[in-house]
Amino acid sequence: MNPDTSDILELITKEICQKNHTSFLLFDKYFKLLSYNDNVIEILDEPQNLLYGEDIREMMWNFIGLEDEILSLLEEPQKTITI
Repeated sequence: MNPDTSDILELITKEICQKNHTSFLLFDKYFKLLSYNDNVIEILDEPQNLLYGEDIREMMWNFIGLEDEILSLLEEPQKTITI
């Protein structure tokens, strides 16, 4: 069985972020948590809410009010985004 490309990219991203002490948080268009690395715990407003499938806005309040801007990235990808 060949690993899915998105799985490979996720593993690589996690490793790079871990090595460089940066945070990694992956969520879907409904803002449901799909993946993260341990470094993200340090920057969460509510780390106890860090559960797969949960709304990231419940753990990271910076996303509240930016939903439209974040969703626009699906249509027009950008190299960087500042939150």
